Amino acid sequence: MPTIEQVRDLLMQIEVPPRGTPLLKAGWIRDLLVEDQRISFAMVVPTEYASAKEDLARQVEEILKENFPETEVAIKALAAPPPPMLGGKTPGPGQPRHLEGVNTVIAVASGKGGVGKSTVAVHLALALRARGLRVGLFDGDVYGPSVATMLGIQDAPLRPGDDGKIIPPEIQGLKVVSMAFFADEDTPIIWRGAMIHKAYEQLLFDLKWAPLDVLVIDLPPGTGDAQLSLVQLARVTGAVIVTTPQRVALADVKKATRMFEKVSVPVLGFV
Repeated sequence: MPTIEQVRDLLMQIEVPPRGTPLLKAGWIRDLLVEDQRISFAMVVPTEYASAKEDLARQVEEILKENFPETEVAIKALAAPPPPMLGGKTPGPGQPRHLEGVNTVIAVASGKGGVGKSTVAVHLALALRARGLRVGLFDGDVYGPSVATMLGIQDAPLRPGDDGKIIPPEIQGLKVVSMAFFADEDTPIIWRGAMIHKAYEQLLFDLKWAPLDVLVIDLPPGTGDAQLSLVQLARVTGAVIVTTPQRVALADVKKATRMFEKVSVPVLGFV
């Protein structure tokens, strides 16, 4: 059976439109899985190639089968939904963008604080990494960042790359960025919505996350500015909602679920 690294290497050799762009680098591959003699993933093509998505998927399938003849190949061909139009105009900068080189973005959220959301986010990221995936972890809990503490780090260095983007540090095989890197442990972060939006924009698009199979984002509890900023800025694959069984916590889960439904982010499940 091929390894996930061998499959990735082959997908980097397959070119897609525009000419010369490696399939894996183009960000078309989502949810790549290699197990039990089976290769499976979704191929999400831009809207301008929607009519050719089946042909493109068939070509990729043939190349994979040619290189791995004993392995089953399952490709789900999808077209990315067109961005919403505002009064017939081209969408502005407020429309969500695809994170270049990141296949899947999972937001971990909760309606109420103190229910174990950050614990789930850290363990989810580590579990995905243990399966051989390339994983990033963005601690976006502005008011109570705890990912750094859970991973045993506080002052992780951020260094500039050759392309001008900032390279996040790697901890336990994860690319990690936390709001805790930018404030003293005892200093409260008192930000208005516009400041949160700007911080999210910089940490999502000015950092060199790529190449990643999954980026896990630990959101603050509730349905406020941070959640809205995320879905306005980046295309989120889905959300995982964390709760405890008390009625007061479950009531907030319903609110969080409705929020994600309103912004067209599928809820993948509840913990």
